[in-house]
Amino acid sequence: MKYNLFFENTESKIHNKAKMRLFDLLLEGKVEIKDNYNNTYNIFQGEYDTEFLHIESFLIKPNKYDPYINSAMLSNHELPCMKYLNLNKEEHRLLCNQQGYYGAIENLPCRKCIEINLGNKQEYKYFVGYTPDISFGYNGEHKIWLEINYTHLCSDHKINYCINNNITLLEINADDIKYNSEELYFNNHNLNFYTERERLFNEAVNNYLNEINDKGYIFRENIKNTFIDYFSNDEYFKFLEENNLIKYTKYNNFIKSYLCIEESGFPYLIVNNELYNELLIIEKQEREIKKYKLILIENKILKDIHENKYILSNKYKKEYNNLSNNDQRQWLNFLKINNLIEIGQYDKQLKESLGITSKGYPFLIVKND
Repeated sequence: MKYNLFFENTESKIHNKAKMRLFDLLLEGKVEIKDNYNNTYNIFQGEYDTEFLHIESFLIKPNKYDPYINSAMLSNHELPCMKYLNLNKEEHRLLCNQQGYYGAIENLPCRKCIEINLGNKQEYKYFVGYTPDISFGYNGEHKIWLEINYTHLCSDHKINYCINNNITLLEINADDIKYNSEELYFNNHNLNFYTERERLFNEAVNNYLNEINDKGYIFRENIKNTFIDYFSNDEYFKFLEENNLIKYTKYNNFIKSYLCIEESGFPYLIVNNELYNELLIIEKQEREIKKYKLILIENKILKDIHENKYILSNKYKKEYNNLSNNDQRQWLNFLKINNLIEIGQYDKQLKESLGITSKGYPFLIVKND
């Protein structure tokens, strides 16, 4: 059954005419709806007892902080409006009590009328800022929005809203409705989004793989941020696994110089398996070099103390700490094994007896005896 209710219309005549023609074609079952991917849509063909076909159907949500909701305002079959045919101006405030329209309705009540009748009902207070030209759904939920493009395309915000709420958004030019009737092809914004998303994904993956094949590595933040912004963590880890890529975090200035990395700090890297194995060898070689240099420093310290009875602590300690990665336990263990102590508190007499000429009282390394 088709109902006509009070409705405020400020649209252009051409846009409105195309909308009304499409609505009538759907209601009469005289048109087949397809999208640019050749999918066919069954709209308002009696498959559901609670299905609705509306022009300019409002959506409303219970909480303004809820970003999305799919419940159809004026389309909830559980709350049928008992006043929808009452056009008496004196009883205009009773035109729509809460939600409640299903079936085919050409002109729904205006927003002002809805707000008056909702009153202080907090659960139906906040309107969603999108109203489709024609909406189809059932069980109180929007399923398909049909938009008519006359002066402008659907906004990205509206497209994103539909994608996040599982509403299929189909758009067609007004002229296409004017010159066709049996078969209409719509632009499917949902599938366009996912097709473009897949294209961006494949493009990003190819770019990353090319860079990794060229250099052996890529900065993790570059790739991860892209996956987080456009894709998902699951796709990120799947990408690493499928391409045998490894997160590499344990490196220093030596490795950084080896890879010719000029960025400040030590950004995490994503490396291929070949470079990872190569870096493991480099790390081992570096450890051996450090170990050899530490032995040289330890021998110098023991030799200087043997000849001079003491050395200034800062003469070798800084270099020693750099080579041992500031591992104080290794330094203390060296002193203990060789019966050495590090002192920082001593008097002027000891300073003079040792022949120390530097200012202040620098830390000393001396024999424990």
